[in-house]
Amino acid sequence: MSTVRSESLYFGSAGRESFAWLHRVEHPASVGLVICSSFGREDLCLHRSLRHFAQSAASAGIAALRFDYPGSGDSAGSEFAPDLVATWISSVADAVKTLKEQTGVTDVCLLGVRLGTLLAACAASRCQDIAGLVAIAPVTSGRSYVREMRAYSLAATSFGCKVPAPRPDHLLEAGGFAMDLATQESLSHIDLMMDSAPPAYPTLIVERDDLPANDRWLEHLRSIGAIAKSVSIPGYSGMVRESTPQHTEVPAQMIESVVSWVGQLQPRVDRLTQSFLSTVRISDRLTWSSPGVPDLVEQVVNIGADSRLTALITRSAAASSQRAIVLLSGGADRRIGPGRLYVRLAREWAAKGFVALRLDVSGIGDSPPPDGFEENVPYQAQALDDVDAAVRYLHETHRVSHCQLVGHCSGAYNAFRSAVAGAAVDAIVMINPLLYLSVGDAAVDLIVKQTVVVQSVRGYRRNLSNWSRWCALATDPAKVLRVLCTVLDMLHAKATRRLRDTLRMLGVQFRDDLPTELLTLAKQNVQLRLVFADGEYGESLLWSLGGATVKRLLRSGKLTITASEGADHSYTLLQDRDELSRTLTTLVDAPASVEAQQGSTSAKAIFDLQRDGVEPSPPPTKRAC
Repeated sequence: MSTVRSESLYFGSAGRESFAWLHRVEHPASVGLVICSSFGREDLCLHRSLRHFAQSAASAGIAALRFDYPGSGDSAGSEFAPDLVATWISSVADAVKTLKEQTGVTDVCLLGVRLGTLLAACAASRCQDIAGLVAIAPVTSGRSYVREMRAYSLAATSFGCKVPAPRPDHLLEAGGFAMDLATQESLSHIDLMMDSAPPAYPTLIVERDDLPANDRWLEHLRSIGAIAKSVSIPGYSGMVRESTPQHTEVPAQMIESVVSWVGQLQPRVDRLTQSFLSTVRISDRLTWSSPGVPDLVEQVVNIGADSRLTALITRSAAASSQRAIVLLSGGADRRIGPGRLYVRLAREWAAKGFVALRLDVSGIGDSPPPDGFEENVPYQAQALDDVDAAVRYLHETHRVSHCQLVGHCSGAYNAFRSAVAGAAVDAIVMINPLLYLSVGDAAVDLIVKQTVVVQSVRGYRRNLSNWSRWCALATDPAKVLRVLCTVLDMLHAKATRRLRDTLRMLGVQFRDDLPTELLTLAKQNVQLRLVFADGEYGESLLWSLGGATVKRLLRSGKLTITASEGADHSYTLLQDRDELSRTLTTLVDAPASVEAQQGSTSAKAIFDLQRDGVEPSPPPTKRAC
């Protein structure tokens, strides 16, 4: 087995750099592998499997490079940049040159998944040193792909997402990612079925295992004299399962077959001259300027005791900031956040003077799990140590004096639990948390029982005057029993909360008790800021578990709750992400205004907090690392 080493880099022209992972091999084969992902939600789901593709290829002696297209992932640029499709295709060609220059391979095989196949095939026509093309679930027509994305967008409600309203600018929004009209039109002009010249390299088509096989492109390639074959290997549906990274499966059989095929490719001997080595700009960091601020820099940092965790840090290249923010993604999404929002926020906040760190916790994104742990598990005790390691890194390496955690969904849970465990943070911003109390490493049912009870009772209250609902209920004994059980659960929970509130006032301490944990953080001057979209289970659970303590902390200013009206859980629409961006920027800039608010705390709020053992508004103190 070859010695494998992975490193991050940026390549490409200024302002359009692509972020990449290069999987080096000590003695590489003459043919390397460049991996081209898809777009948007598909790319988010594919990330895990494509990382395994690259690692398996490198373990077999094949140097590999995987990367984000400009305007996507961790790369430079915006998803609304002009000539984006042409830039994507150029980035594939640049990736080929980069792999050759960095590893010494003479030829490259391109591996494309979905839209990546279309882009890879277009780029291959510009390169002399393509030894082969692997096309997994290939998209061969840009027009068909755009239509498919529109259909996915309209079916968004089945995934718990909002359906976008028609827009005058014809923006296409699907799965939390957006594509402007110019990009749609550019894609619509590409059709591999219109190619008349045979490619000078063999093509391996890996069909989808969730749809009937489509041999049209295979037949077309053979009709124009190309060397091509199609195989059916299970795995594609698992790579993108339920359009949720948390549920994806690594296609081990597909990886083994594809790596074996690539390993048998031979360098091309029909090129007229040896291609020149890359003139592509390559760097270990991304640098750029913003009006009125010093140059900014973004790069990968490896943190933790064993340098195992991957994070991207964005900061001023010159000045040393006193304020830092750690951003934690939800589910098994890598560090880019909902619809790439974290990338945008990190760069905007760095321009405002923050040090912004986007962290992949253990087993998520590009941070491998510790030995004996599984990957792709959002709720795990190890994540709390990971967050603490990130906070320590910022305090010790960048000497920050004020550190905040911003997390979405499970990222919000990890932020809260880390603070409760003692991470040296000054504020937490929690976006749509679903859980609060520790679950350790146990499997998590996201729709927890307490929340279901609260939601069910709310539903019953809404339908009290609906006679048809009462009639339907009366004819179904099972429903009657279910309603009675729900009401009893509600009454039991309410009585338990009242009893605990009373005992807490008398100084009794409880374990696994949200009010106790909230009060502990309040004593430590940790500001708690929660943001909830419409109908969030986590908001109901907060009130169910926190009750009177939440009310007191709200009155004191120690805790705030902000509504994201009209948004869904994952902020799949651009307008909702824009609004969330404004909200988060206000909240992370809030310490001074919050302290001013605390200074004017009402006499009753002061009494309530002191009764619970909380001093309402002393000067903020930084906890030691």
